[in-house]
Amino acid sequence: GVQGAKERRDLIVKGMARHHHEPAIAFDRWSTIWLDPRFESFDIREMLGAITCPLLVLQGDHDEYATEEMVDGIIQRVPQATGRFISHCGHIAHKDQPDVLIEEIVAFLSTLGNNSVS
Repeated sequence: GVQGAKERRDLIVKGMARHHHEPAIAFDRWSTIWLDPRFESFDIREMLGAITCPLLVLQGDHDEYATEEMVDGIIQRVPQATGRFISHCGHIAHKDQPDVLIEEIVAFLSTLGNNSVS
């Protein structure tokens, strides 16, 4: 989880440097928010019903930061939501299972009425 990531801060910040201008600041702000006791009550579930477009929810089956209950909660609240779990995948699906991720996205897009996706 976030606490574990914070314990590996230096290693993570080093990896983030390839993609972030100020990786230490980005990591510190992210971890501080998630570990702040006031954030424990953050909950957007009541707002999910306002989503009216088709929604694809993808999550790795070994995601360190999310639970199956989160995906189930989204699917229950968003009328046009489709949920899929990607096997052998952590939080970063585009790195862990890029081919499977693409397959899931293409399959979802092909259900939207325009079958020209390839």
